[in-house]
Amino acid sequence: MAQLFSLGVLAFMLSTPSRITADIRRLCRKIGGLGEPFFVDVSPRADSVLDDCFMDVRRQVDEQGGSIQHGWTIWEWPGIAAEGEFHAVWRKPDGCFLDVAKKKDREQRILFAPDLARVFAGSRIDTVRMAIGRDPLIKEWIRANDELQRVIGHKMKGVPIGEEVFLEGTDYDIYERAQLLGLDLMQTRAARRGKRQ
Repeated sequence: MAQLFSLGVLAFMLSTPSRITADIRRLCRKIGGLGEPFFVDVSPRADSVLDDCFMDVRRQVDEQGGSIQHGWTIWEWPGIAAEGEFHAVWRKPDGCFLDVAKKKDREQRILFAPDLARVFAGSRIDTVRMAIGRDPLIKEWIRANDELQRVIGHKMKGVPIGEEVFLEGTDYDIYERAQLLGLDLMQTRAARRGKRQ
């Protein structure tokens, strides 16, 4: 079976954290070289292309001044995992920050940690994941998503950002395993919550 796939599908139940927790700070230390995380409002450009924040910010700087700030969007699946995704936001001429990139989940704000060393130089930088909960399925889910990221990264070499690729055969099996593990985690968590009620 073949599956049309874009790099942005990796997130399963991840969203912007509601606050900056000890786990979020631990993820930032794991990534390394980051400044203090802070929340940034999202207001996508009308011409924003999904998964192409670097070009979006470049166009914004060309049109309205300011500069690009490289860093990491921090996502969280509460009680399960946290993830850092390499990203860029616009630093306005007045020094305030705004995320001008389109979000597939229509987030209104993101948690952003500025990177003090890394910049986008045309090659994707891998997402960093970390378990928050203790369920052994979480580490399996992270390993499956890391493996899927390697497969997609290899398939997308030379493919423009925003373009889609097909996964088939063993590549599709890796994608399906990551999705099924995510569903298992969601169902296990729902079952645990049901027992507590």
